Amino acid sequence: MRLASAIRYDLRLQFRHGFYYAYLIVCIVYIGVIRSLPVGIRQQALAVTLLTDPSILGFLFLGGIILLEKGQKTLEGIFITPIRMGEYIWSKVISLTVLALLSSFLITVASVGFTFNVIWLFLGIGLTSVLFVFMGFTLVSFTKTVNGYLLSSPIYFVVATMPLLDYFKLQESPLFYIIPTQSTLTLIDAAFGPKPVGELILSVILLLGFNYLAYLWASKWFYKYIVLRTGAAA
Repeated sequence: MRLASAIRYDLRLQFRHGFYYAYLIVCIVYIGVIRSLPVGIRQQALAVTLLTDPSILGFLFLGGIILLEKGQKTLEGIFITPIRMGEYIWSKVISLTVLALLSSFLITVASVGFTFNVIWLFLGIGLTSVLFVFMGFTLVSFTKTVNGYLLSSPIYFVVATMPLLDYFKLQESPLFYIIPTQSTLTLIDAAFGPKPVGELILSVILLLGFNYLAYLWASKWFYKYIVLRTGAAA
């Protein structure tokens, strides 16, 4: 199966370039910081950490991966093989989301033990990771260097962290639900305590909807600005 082969290739590539080892060190730092905090605020600190790092790490890594492959002319070789553009995109999405899920699980267990609902945690982190990798495909289509990619990234992160205002009761508004990470925080919060079922269902539906739109957008621009310029077919 082409997709399975592509995922294995991407996982090996990420191991080879030290992504997992580097992020293990980052996880250890996060764990140390969270465990040094008073017990009463660890859960909030953990939620903020999971939102601002593991769930969006794929967005940061993707830019480097695509631009590396582009610079090494790897994309030309990939797109003359039987692999389709959609399979290429989903391979990156799945492999980077695996890293996000593993790191979030490690940070959570080491910080607060096993007293959490892994289903809600993985739904929140997984759907958000997929969304941000799609967004990364869109951004990388317009950038030529890693520095350019990173300099363009802050606007995404500023918007993504705005729901923290609602999370900390600094500014409450249902309008925050037009920002995907509001739903992320709801699902992460549900991992540590009960939340209204309707709110959880709404959060999952919204994230799925945002993911669908992000995939359409990513596919369009990646095909137009990356695939066509390699002279390959989709």
